[in-house]
Amino acid sequence: MKFNTVAWFEFGADQPQKVKDFYKEMFGWEYKQNTDLESVEYDGILTPAAPVPTGGVLGTAGKIEEYATFYVLVEDVPAAIEKAKENGGEVIWGPVTDASNVSFARLKDNTGHQFGVFSAPGIGKY
Repeated sequence: MKFNTVAWFEFGADQPQKVKDFYKEMFGWEYKQNTDLESVEYDGILTPAAPVPTGGVLGTAGKIEEYATFYVLVEDVPAAIEKAKENGGEVIWGPVTDASNVSFARLKDNTGHQFGVFSAPGIGKY
């Protein structure tokens, strides 16, 4: 995987089981519970033929607006945040680093579209 490519996608849902059921029926996706962030309901999405999750479903419990978005793999999350700000973007939240040392943030581009950036140890060197 190379830096600056879309490498993750995510749904934020008040009814995460309904989202998971829909995409399981639609595309055969499977799910794996992720416990790297305490007190967060999160399941990794396993698409057919993918050996590891390539997306996720976050249970929002009505605390934030529902969404579907993508994440771009970057070398340095704080640097990507600064670059977004320099180009008229804004930070929605983050950066956050989970127990597996994955860092991520959610941003808006200069017209208000949401996207995320993330970095992970050992990913992006190819």
